[in-house]
Amino acid sequence: LGARAAKAEFSKAPRSPSRPLYAAAMIASLSSFLFGYTLAALNSVLKTGDDNDASKCYNGDDDSCPKGSILNDIDLSIWLQQSATGAAIFGAWLGTLFAAPPTDRYGRRTVLLINNTLFVLGAALNTLPSVSALLIGRFLNGLGIGCESIVVPILISELSHPDYRGKMTSIHQLFITIGILFAGIMGYIFVLYVDDGWRIVAAFTAVPAILQLLLSSYLPESPKWLVVQGRVAEAKQVLLSMRPASEAEEAEDELQSMIEESQETEAEGTWEELLQDRRLVLIGVTLFALQAITGVNSVIFYSTTIFSLAGVSFDIIGTVAVGAVNVIMAVVSVMLMDKLGRRALLLMGTSSMTASLLCLAIVLLTLDSAGTVQGILAVLCVLAYITGFSLGLAATVYVVVSDLAPTSTRSKAFALATSVNWFCNLLISMFTLSAIQGLGGVDTDADDDDKIAEEEKVGVSYMYVLFGAICAFAFLFVYTTVPETQHMRDGAIGAEEPLLINGGGAGLSSGNDSGRDTLVMHPKIRGGGSDSAQQRSLLLYEDGDDEEQR
Repeated sequence: LGARAAKAEFSKAPRSPSRPLYAAAMIASLSSFLFGYTLAALNSVLKTGDDNDASKCYNGDDDSCPKGSILNDIDLSIWLQQSATGAAIFGAWLGTLFAAPPTDRYGRRTVLLINNTLFVLGAALNTLPSVSALLIGRFLNGLGIGCESIVVPILISELSHPDYRGKMTSIHQLFITIGILFAGIMGYIFVLYVDDGWRIVAAFTAVPAILQLLLSSYLPESPKWLVVQGRVAEAKQVLLSMRPASEAEEAEDELQSMIEESQETEAEGTWEELLQDRRLVLIGVTLFALQAITGVNSVIFYSTTIFSLAGVSFDIIGTVAVGAVNVIMAVVSVMLMDKLGRRALLLMGTSSMTASLLCLAIVLLTLDSAGTVQGILAVLCVLAYITGFSLGLAATVYVVVSDLAPTSTRSKAFALATSVNWFCNLLISMFTLSAIQGLGGVDTDADDDDKIAEEEKVGVSYMYVLFGAICAFAFLFVYTTVPETQHMRDGAIGAEEPLLINGGGAGLSSGNDSGRDTLVMHPKIRGGGSDSAQQRSLLLYEDGDDEEQR
């Protein structure tokens, strides 16, 4: 490579994503929609009556139970409700563990389309009035979610040019939030107003899956995976179809870069190769773990209780408010990802989460529960927390791992990181209620309901203090460890842009400064790395007279 070609790699940036690329990303993200919808759908149909007793809905002893609630047809104790939620999370964890090998062997697109079978089968089982069918259906849906959470970010990132890779990959998280919001709206319509409405909510899971299969002709295979498999002509065709016609020359250069990268690595990277990249593993695993243990699921779960402090009569209003903010800020994240950078969004998000959780804990512990001020401030704190999460950890962690990981080990990197994420989610779902009771000193045998409620509120407050401390750690971790990965070449940690140093002024040249105006440090040498990576690095020189190739 000559200096002119090296600089062209960064200066000839595509102006914006093409319409076919947007279409492909949205079709792929229909699976992301199912991620959010499936996890939230069960909660939207678990509605009790005024007595707040699920068994009374099943036995017909509470006439106020919504006509479309699943509790009218299936006898679900609290333990069974938690088991149904846990079945999906456990399935998602297993899905992340087993999705990487077929994704590398058979392709991202192929695995994603076959994965729809799990969503369709799960939807069919979840419409049956049976506890066993519900648990199996939720488990199958969870397997689909786990596989999706690996494949979709990889496919979108590998279809996208590095200059807008962050923006496009963020569509994955945007569709997750839309799915969560849509599940709340579906629950409001069909659970409150339609007999057996829970069946419709469950059956709808199959609709996006079938729609993706119908639109699959507009969803191409990853060009990087095709190059690794030696199918260069197909990769070229995909790149040309995903780029504007005016950028055909840049697409050719992009293809050549993919070919060079594939020649440096094996067709399918090994786990040993991934684990040797210690910085990638540290950053990827830690960010995905923090996404789970900073408490977003617990905050959303108890948001209805907090909204009730503000006098909100219907839980669904609080659920939709949180979902709406989640979607809006996901859109903002998509817009800012390639403008402000990944690191800036992570720092902004984690700082907002820390401040809002600590503020929420203080509000719940110190202000009068009977006053409206506490409720209003609590609502604002919850929305500020959701804003920070949506801006930072929600979408950005997928983009950072995609930026850092080379094609050969990208699927395994996502499998490792997302499996840790789902395992943390599983632990939190199992111990959150116990933690609240322990932190609040809740006496479950007491007859005073008001006292129990107050003790639970204290437990929730201390739990938010704990989550706030974890958010503060997340901020420090990002600040000290996570580099800006925007415009990086695959696997080149710290290579956000070429480093230009004036030859004479920098004092780097020895005895021959006259003919050397600029030293261009190739991105692969930035930020260190293994010895082999250093040996493959290039130092590119630009001569003052004719810019000859080295």
